[in-house]
Amino acid sequence: MQNKERKIFLILSILLVIAFPIFLYFLGAELYWFAQDPKDEFNRKFVIVNDSPFVSKLAPNQDATIYPQVGPFHYNNIGARRIKDIKEIPDGNTYRILMYGDSITHGFMMRENQHYPHVTEQLLNEKLSKSTTYETLNMSRGTSPAIYSHHLRVDLPTLRPKMVTVQIELSNDVADELGMMEAGRDEYNLSSKINHYRYFISGGTWMSSIPMFGIPWLETRMSFVTLARRIGWLRSKFGHYKPPPYYLYTLGFDDYLKTQENLVSTFDRMFAIIKGMHEYTKKNGVAFLLIVTPSRHAYDNNPEDPIGFHKPGAQHLIHAAEERATALSIPFISLHEEFGKFGGAALFTDFCHPTVDGQQLVAFKTFMKIAETITGVQQSYTIQKE
Repeated sequence: MQNKERKIFLILSILLVIAFPIFLYFLGAELYWFAQDPKDEFNRKFVIVNDSPFVSKLAPNQDATIYPQVGPFHYNNIGARRIKDIKEIPDGNTYRILMYGDSITHGFMMRENQHYPHVTEQLLNEKLSKSTTYETLNMSRGTSPAIYSHHLRVDLPTLRPKMVTVQIELSNDVADELGMMEAGRDEYNLSSKINHYRYFISGGTWMSSIPMFGIPWLETRMSFVTLARRIGWLRSKFGHYKPPPYYLYTLGFDDYLKTQENLVSTFDRMFAIIKGMHEYTKKNGVAFLLIVTPSRHAYDNNPEDPIGFHKPGAQHLIHAAEERATALSIPFISLHEEFGKFGGAALFTDFCHPTVDGQQLVAFKTFMKIAETITGVQQSYTIQKE
């Protein structure tokens, strides 16, 4: 009996020696992050959607400074980047379009009148029938289609659009979708619940995690995130995996996930979600358009890629997206050819974000396709290269 008690005591002592430093680490890290004030640093507020820390949107009725060089943005009564408030239910003569996308759609480093949703609205109201008011809402909520699909199922019945557009850029979106974990699919083959994603809301701002257990409570603790990042960085630096032959947006600590097998399955899942969004909108009598924007790596004169290493891979991703959208009968436009014609790498501020001219080019081609969808007539407007 005494031997048994000694063994139990020894086991408990060992567990205590191991557990106590871990407890102190988590407690200290949480107290440290609790003491921070991210509101001053990021100056923006988010709200959770569908009770998920991975699905959020900018809180309505706020001015937020995300790019100090540009100045504050206004998020209106529905949390869209727009100066004016809107009616939740549009008037009968209003053709409302919800435009989903990441920082490209939001307008990275763009002023209010420069991002493509705004310019597209101007073109529609200028060129089409004056009996209809065209309203494009910048729904830059999240970073890739898995997140947009959750917002769409909330926004569509509430805001009642006539059309939905989804913008993707593969070097961003494939990387962001890579670590997504989901629980179940609905009738449209859309994820019912997201258990893990590359980003989540914690402490009032964006934080990042890496997939470990798929337990939201744990993965939204900054103490866990800090530790997981360190482990992920070591795995990415010293792991034995072959990186893809093209650039994907990196956070450093999750590079080890970018195996060929993971990339193929992620690409397949992403387009299954886009197809599901198309089916969902179609069943509700709403038109759908996928907008495929390129990265700077797809062009020869790319200062980030002077020897052209990433160009074939970047072009492969674009062509793969075009082929998959065609095979799945998803209405889409691709900006690859237009960007190449009007400046290529010169139309980007970095690896993926368009300049003012690039945003206008996206707006023009988007306007052309939307106008064709509305009128049933192919448009004859042209844009001249200066």
